[in-house]
Amino acid sequence: SDFGDEAATVLVALWQAANEFPPTQESLFGRLDFSDIPVRRAARSAAPDETCDEANAIFEVIGRLLNTTNGEQQSLAFALGSTAVRLPHGKWHDVATQLLRLAPRDNRYKLLLNLCFSGESLPLHEVGRGIADTLDAAKTQPWILTQSDGYELRGWLQLLPFADSPATSHDVLSTLPDSFMNPHKLESLVLACGGVAGEVGASFLFKLAEIVPAFYGDAIWHRTIFRLAADSSATALQLVGLDVQGVFEQPKPDRWTMVRDLAGLLDAHADLRSQTYALLAEGPTSQGLVLLAEAISVTPDVPGLLLLVRMEMATGQKFAGQHTVEQVATLRVPAGELSGFFEILPAPVIGLRRDLLAMCTDGGPTDVAAQYLRAIDAVRDMYGQPEVEPRHPDFNSGLRWPVLNALAPAEELY
Repeated sequence: SDFGDEAATVLVALWQAANEFPPTQESLFGRLDFSDIPVRRAARSAAPDETCDEANAIFEVIGRLLNTTNGEQQSLAFALGSTAVRLPHGKWHDVATQLLRLAPRDNRYKLLLNLCFSGESLPLHEVGRGIADTLDAAKTQPWILTQSDGYELRGWLQLLPFADSPATSHDVLSTLPDSFMNPHKLESLVLACGGVAGEVGASFLFKLAEIVPAFYGDAIWHRTIFRLAADSSATALQLVGLDVQGVFEQPKPDRWTMVRDLAGLLDAHADLRSQTYALLAEGPTSQGLVLLAEAISVTPDVPGLLLLVRMEMATGQKFAGQHTVEQVATLRVPAGELSGFFEILPAPVIGLRRDLLAMCTDGGPTDVAAQYLRAIDAVRDMYGQPEVEPRHPDFNSGLRWPVLNALAPAEELY
């Protein structure tokens, strides 16, 4: 009975130091770091009954304390339990459930938080009960929602993505006061979604933005959802769909950030690239499609560059530049073992040059395809000519080469 909360905290810390490598960081710049949760959930799922000696030592004391009617000793049991569940405690699951049912609100929060960090899915009804109890307490203690931006309620909210009913966990948000329905107050919830494996976290974020559209322009929401999309083709495709709908036409995130992040998704998912090209088949008919065209120019391939050239010919709007051409017509090869250094070598683009020649009109200053052919020649002048690439783009076509003897200043692609 003299076993104190400090002793339990020390035992947990010693177990973590011996068993969790690299050491976990549960606080990052004052925020909880949930990035290791998927790994811990996988480990817990593989061995749900695993129990360590440290957990046995603490839970044996908890069992004795719970059998008393002494309020002080029962309070100690709740405190010990909220710490001990951070350890593998499979054989003590029923005791943990009992603690969760009986503990006061503050102990329940710590208990659920440590259950989350141990790799368990949280009962949605218990997370919802904690949020409801906090809102009820705020009726007589208004400072709960105002002190430190309502840190207690924000703490409960960040547990929602880890609940055992992810499809309905966002329904709890309908109970929140209007003062909480904004990106600033829900920031910790957004960050927590980044620690949910698979598409569950992304699905929660999409639903959150439907409820609070201001999230579409929120930098933290944007950064979190695009990071999740890098590992999920379905999430990436949904983001592209939202872009086409125009939901990202807001002051924030800035245009370059949006273009850069869309380009990252094109690099990460080959199927997304082909679907994006199909979306642009009729041209950049909306601002969302213009963003996609600009993203292609940041990370182009041969079909992408041809698509941009066709759009420029049809609309007169320029989407590609010399940098875009250089990316397609060169290769960047790492230079030895020097990190971050590379050698730029010419890459053959025989098909691209042949297609551009077929698209030429008169080779004059307004001939867009001819401009890009000469841009490729400028790259060749700088980095050399690939041995396998003929000087004439398509000798069998019978067309003259070069198509124009002089480059007008207005043609420059920079």
